[in-house]
Amino acid sequence: MLLAIIIITGIIAQWLAWRIRLPAILPLLLAGILIGPVLKVIEPEALFGPVLLPFISFTVALILFEGGLGLKLRDLLGIGAVFNRLITIGAATTFLLSFAGAYFILDLSPQISALLSAILIVTGPTVILPIVRQIRLKPDLSSLLKWEGIVIDPIGAIVAVITYEVIQVSQVGDATSVVLTGFVKIMLVGGSIGFSMAFLLAGLIRSRQIPDFLHIPVTMALVIGSYTASNMLQAESGLLAVTLMGIVLANQKMVPIKHILEFKENLGVLLLSLLFIVLAARLRLEELVSVQWRSFLFFGLLILVVRPVAILLSTAGTKLNWRERGFLIWMAPRGIVAASVAVIFQEKTQQLGIADSERLVPLVFWVIILTVLLYGFSALPLARKLGLTRTRLNGVLIVGAHAWARRLAKGLQELSIPVLMVDTNIQNTIFAQQDGIPVYAGDILSDELLEDEKLMKEMGQLLALTSNDAVNTLAMQRYRELFGAHAYQLALSGGKMSKTLQGEIAFGEDATYERMERLFLSGVEIVVLGLDTLETPDLRAVNGLLYPLFLISNKGVTRIYTPTSFTKENYKSLIYLRNAGQ
Repeated sequence: MLLAIIIITGIIAQWLAWRIRLPAILPLLLAGILIGPVLKVIEPEALFGPVLLPFISFTVALILFEGGLGLKLRDLLGIGAVFNRLITIGAATTFLLSFAGAYFILDLSPQISALLSAILIVTGPTVILPIVRQIRLKPDLSSLLKWEGIVIDPIGAIVAVITYEVIQVSQVGDATSVVLTGFVKIMLVGGSIGFSMAFLLAGLIRSRQIPDFLHIPVTMALVIGSYTASNMLQAESGLLAVTLMGIVLANQKMVPIKHILEFKENLGVLLLSLLFIVLAARLRLEELVSVQWRSFLFFGLLILVVRPVAILLSTAGTKLNWRERGFLIWMAPRGIVAASVAVIFQEKTQQLGIADSERLVPLVFWVIILTVLLYGFSALPLARKLGLTRTRLNGVLIVGAHAWARRLAKGLQELSIPVLMVDTNIQNTIFAQQDGIPVYAGDILSDELLEDEKLMKEMGQLLALTSNDAVNTLAMQRYRELFGAHAYQLALSGGKMSKTLQGEIAFGEDATYERMERLFLSGVEIVVLGLDTLETPDLRAVNGLLYPLFLISNKGVTRIYTPTSFTKENYKSLIYLRNAGQ
């Protein structure tokens, strides 16, 4: 019963986050506090008993593995140097300045000040990624934030582990050897296990040693096994192992992993919901409300001093302009890893009798609440103000580079509308290149194309124009998540496929491949018509107009025409087909 309450509450919080366009962590956190310390419906220690901390650890491991699966090495082209400095210089600066603030402002013990500073190195991919997707940042900046958010998590956890080991050392002279030894062991053990398990899984799938229906269960078992084995060989090296395992799998060419990634994304939503509600429900209300005014001074230091200094030092001398640096300065929310690591190390430091241990988790949770609120609501307006969003995506991704599709693409180019054609037919792609049309020689369902932000950066809609209804439908369904309602296909030709599978129909219900091909062979031309001269709202009734193709809005945005979506008031001109000479 109690577990069902947690799951249902988590999904409701996720839905609410979607409705109010806010990272899910904040509603989850508030929901956990409500059903935990406020209403006392859930008591995680009583519900989970001794498996609570292992549950937290395994869940974080799966979340970081899923994050690693989303990282492509090609995204580092052009930003690799900045990324390397962010996770080294930036992390070190964050640790040192946070330590000074915790020690002098919060008056924490040196041990807890250091541990808190290590935990606050992490940002939060579970917060940053939804924000980045929502505001549609320019590709390089989006990739930089994504890589920093995911890779900095295990780095922060490693620093926290080493800090805890130093705390255990009684003699100061041993601290240096502890740091160096601990770091080397974690890198060696976590790195070797992460790489080996990734290639083991890829090899098993490639050699068909695992049936299709067991790909997901075996992947989960190997992730948890890698995490456990790595931690047994070297304490707290498991997070590095599973993150590297995900990155290696995402970038290997042996086997496709799209189906694994899709399942992990869905599982990640459930795990994040469970974990954050459980963590929040463990809090005591008196801990949250006992935060002193000096704590808010410390929070201000994190936002207004620590992050800006870390970014300025990390980006000095790089190609990033002041607008991009400004946005990086204003994007450091903390998330699930900070919360879970804080819970684990508070337990350990309390067992050692370290002063101020009980303040660790409430401080981290307040940082999470305030940073998610601040950055979640301000990121989009700031990105727009700085001109860092891709707001006018006029580009048309055209599936099929046959003759009449190339004529259509060329017509759009002449009107300064970006196009990208996709075709597996090498001859068609060569003709497109000769016509000066950007073209991708490959499958429209390819992960490589879908994830290539630089190639897709101007594309705002899909237009499937092949002669194969099945290919058009699959393409439309694949890109619906990226383009939303702006994914279109030609009307079905043979009627052999269920119409329930098809999406938005471009140009009209009778605009099949065969009919469009006959029209172009008959010598039609592509013309632009000003809608202010149009007397009737029925575009098909206009003399000489064969097919409306594209509409240009009053703001200059190009959209594919459909009879059901057209309203004359919202558009200024129309691109259409007409008979030559009319």
